[in-house]
Amino acid sequence: MTSIDVSDHAARLAFTGADTGGLPDLGRTEDCRFSPDGRLLLVAGYAAQSIAVFRVAGTGPGKLHLDGMAWLSHPRMNHPHGVDFIDARTIAIANRKGRLSVHSLPDTAFDGRRHTAPMRANIRRAVRGEPMKTPGSIAVIGRGPGRYDLLACLNYRHAMTLQSMQHRFGLHIRRGGRIVLEAGLAIPDGVSVCRATGRVAISNHNEHAVRLYPSADSLTPEAEPCGRLTGAGYPHGLRFFDNGRALMVADAGAPLVHLYRDPEARWQGERAPLASFRVMDEATFAAGHYNPQEGGPKGIDIDPSEHLMLVTSEHQQLAAFDLAALRRLAEGRGAPTSGAAG
Repeated sequence: MTSIDVSDHAARLAFTGADTGGLPDLGRTEDCRFSPDGRLLLVAGYAAQSIAVFRVAGTGPGKLHLDGMAWLSHPRMNHPHGVDFIDARTIAIANRKGRLSVHSLPDTAFDGRRHTAPMRANIRRAVRGEPMKTPGSIAVIGRGPGRYDLLACLNYRHAMTLQSMQHRFGLHIRRGGRIVLEAGLAIPDGVSVCRATGRVAISNHNEHAVRLYPSADSLTPEAEPCGRLTGAGYPHGLRFFDNGRALMVADAGAPLVHLYRDPEARWQGERAPLASFRVMDEATFAAGHYNPQEGGPKGIDIDPSEHLMLVTSEHQQLAAFDLAALRRLAEGRGAPTSGAAG
C-alpha cells in the first residue's frame, strides 16, 4: 500500500513553561500515555532513566498545548519503556532493564526540574519463583472499584504477564503473578486493551504482525489469536480508538503509522491497513535507521477527546497529528490542514 505523507502536516504543538526554554530534549522516547482525563501526558524517557510528565493545557482539532513539564525519577527506574495510569495519581512503569514499578505522582511544579516519584511497589516476580525479565509495554485494566490488573509484555521472555492489585485503602499487590500468554509470541513489543470492548492487541515484533484476542480473561499460555493485522514491518506502540472500531499501530522499522479498521469491532481473521501514514521526513527517519528494526515511531497514544494522535521516538521525540484529518485522508476525503510543529 502506498503511504500518505503527513510529515509536513503535524498538528500545532505549543509548549510553555517556566525556565524551560521551549520543549526540552527528551532523548530516546518510548511509550507515551495521556491520563484518562486528558490533563497529563507521560512520556517514557528511556535513556534519561526518568518519566517526563507534561501538564496539558488544551487539545483540539490540530492543536496540542502543553503548559510545563517535570521529570519524575526514582532509583528503581531502569530504562523505562512502558507507562500507564492506574488512577489519576498513580502510574505503572515497565522498566526494560528492571522490574514493573508503581509510583505516586508527586505534587510538584511543572518547572522542568527533576523530582522523585515515590515508589508504591516494585514487582520483582513474573510468577512465583521466576524473576521479572525485560518488561516492556504495559496496559492497566480496571476490574472494579480499586481493583486493577497490570498486563505487561516480557519482551525477551516472549510472554505476557498479568499482575493483580487492590488500590483503595493502601496498595496491595497480589503475591505471584502469572504468565497469561506465550504461544506464538516473538518479542511482544506493545500492548493495548480497548476500554470499550476489552479486546487485547499485542505487537509481535518478529512476526511482523499484531495479534488480537477477545479479552484479557480469554488469555491462556497456549491461546491462539482471533485476528492478525499484517503490513507493519516491526509493530511497536498501538492504540484502540473509536469505541474499539479502529486501531493505530506505530512501525518502528519504517517512518509509518498504520490505521486498521473493523466496523464491528470484532477483529477476527487477517486484515491489512486501511491506510499508512508517513509521520516523519526522510532525514529524521535516516538518523535513527541504523538497523532494519529502528528509526520509525515507537510510542503512540490518542487523547481522550480523540482530537490528536501523538507519536514518540528518539529522533522525533514528540509529535502530534490531527486525528480527524488522518481519518479523512484514509477515506479519501481530502488533505489535512498544514500546521507548524513546535
